[in-house]
Order: sequence, then structure tokens, then C-alpha cells
Amino acid sequence: MIEEHDSKTPRAAIARAEAAARSERWEEALTAYQDAVETARFHPEGAAAEADALRGAAIVRIRLGEWQEALRDLAESRLIAERMGDAGRLALADNARGALEFERGNWEEAERRYRAARESAGGVEDLSLLMEIENNEGALWAARGERARSEEHFRRALRHFEELERHPCGARAMNNLGMILMEDGRVAEADAFYGRALEECKRTGDLTLAATVMINRGRLALVIDEPIRAHAVAATAAEIAARLGNGPLAADAVCLQGAVARAGGRWDEARACLREALERSADGRVPLAEAETWTELAELELARERFDEAARALRQSRRCYLSLGSTAEAERLERRLAALEAPTMEVP
Repeated sequence: MIEEHDSKTPRAAIARAEAAARSERWEEALTAYQDAVETARFHPEGAAAEADALRGAAIVRIRLGEWQEALRDLAESRLIAERMGDAGRLALADNARGALEFERGNWEEAERRYRAARESAGGVEDLSLLMEIENNEGALWAARGERARSEEHFRRALRHFEELERHPCGARAMNNLGMILMEDGRVAEADAFYGRALEECKRTGDLTLAATVMINRGRLALVIDEPIRAHAVAATAAEIAARLGNGPLAADAVCLQGAVARAGGRWDEARACLREALERSADGRVPLAEAETWTELAELELARERFDEAARALRQSRRCYLSLGSTAEAERLERRLAALEAPTMEVP
């Protein structure tokens, strides 16, 4: 229990902010982090708390898609850590900055920030942070189409997970590894990791990540021809996203709903869902979700035998992946385009 005279300390404000963030009460969390920043500036030895509060606020802003505000808070947090000569907080700031750059599609900068974070975290032997960085780097390489390299990162992260006795980041690494395994066609192993990730989400109360795992499990259900299961998972994930007010999550959920409708031959419903997903993700709001939605829209047009429209959607998806720096995925789409646009040979 916080004593009365401690209730206005920066650490008490940070504790309130973290509790609010865990319950997805974003505005309340941001207010508490701001209180911590203001209190820390007048508190003895408050620099560390100020750096932590600014970084915490930035992480909330990343969830909300407020890129510029998050960038400002992280830059200030890193500057304070640099002045203090605090390698651990430098690593935390760079890792969060890498996550920001990844989310908004600046993958070259994300790679640079993760590398800097790894060097700082290694210097202070922070296994917990190294695990988070391994997971984040794995997600970056997965998005670039480097599946073998990303799998190595995720498995290293999970080795730290076992060493650290069930660190909260473990569920994220399990989910990400499941995605890689699914892309490799190892569906049973992928589903097992999704199941483990959901159990961890229940244990930690991470509703946002649980919905993300559900979306990925729904995509897997479509791959193995279980549309009823996919429909149920997509509906639950969309409901959670709406309840949390999470725009990026909602874009992913409604894209999955479009894929489910396409699999069921409900063309109009599928197109409406995918158009909504594009509205939620376009203009840099959720770049990777936009790319995935264009690909799914191409699948819809192919199913309807509207080949010109499918080609246009594939070109849009390819442009999105190129802007993200995912050349492997862009090249895969280029091959699909070439096959689609190849003239049909006439048989005499």
C-alpha cells in the first residue's frame, strides 16, 4: 500500500499509469505518466523516473498510433538516459524506438535501433530486455520475409523465457513463432504455439495480445479449411478491438473477417470488410495491415475471376511492401503478377 506521503511521488504516478495501461485505459495512463514527468522534475534524483515515465507514455502512444508524440517522448527519454550514463535505460529507449519505427514502416531505422538496444542491454547483462529485443528483431525479419532468420530470434527469445520463469514477453514470442511456422506449412506446431500464447495471455491478462493471437489462429483455421472456427475467432477479435478502441487491431480483425467471408463465397460482405480494413489502415496508420489487406483483396478478385482488379490490388500490395522495405514479399507478389498477366497460349 502507498503511504499518504508517498502518493504524489513520480514512482506512484508511474504505478498508476502502468495499472491503467494494463487495463487499456489509455487516456488515464497518459495523464498519470504526465503527472509522473512533472513530479519528477521537482523530485530529488527524479531523472530516472522522468525517463521511465516518458518512455511509458511513448509506448501507450505507439498503441494509439500517435507516432509524432511517441517519437518526441522517446527522444526526450533517451536524452535523459544519455545524460545519466544509464546503459539500461538507453537500451529501453532504443528498443521502444525500434518498435515505433517498425509499426510505422520505417524498417531500416528499426533495425538500427534494435542493434543499438542489443549492444546497450548486453553491456548490463539484462536478460529480460535482451529477450524483448530478440522478439522484436524476429518480428522485423519476419516482416521482411526472412523466415529462417526470424525463427532463430524467436527461439532465442523463448530460451530466455524459460530462464526468466515465464516472462510476459513469452506470449508475444510464441505468437510470432507460430506465424513463421504457419507460413512454412508447419500448421500443427504453429497451432500449438498459438495455444501456449493464449494461455500466457490469460495468465498475464493481456487482452490486446490475446486478440492478436486469435486473429492469427483464425488465419490458420482458414488454411486448414475450418471456416466456422475462423469466423468465431474473427468475430471475437473484432469485438475485443472495438471494446479497446484499438485501431491497428481492428484493421487486422476486419481484414480476417473479409477473408472468412471470401472463403464462404460471400463476395459483397468480403469486399465491404476489406474496404473498411483499408480505411482503418491506409495513409500510414497501419502500414503492414494495409499491405496484407490489399493482398486479401486480390484473393477476393481472383476468386471472382476479375483478373484486372486482382492485378491492381497486387500492385498496391507490392508498393506497400516495398515502402516497408520487405523486398522478399514484394518479389513474391511480382512473380504472382507476372503469372497473372502472362498471355494465355492458344491451342490450335
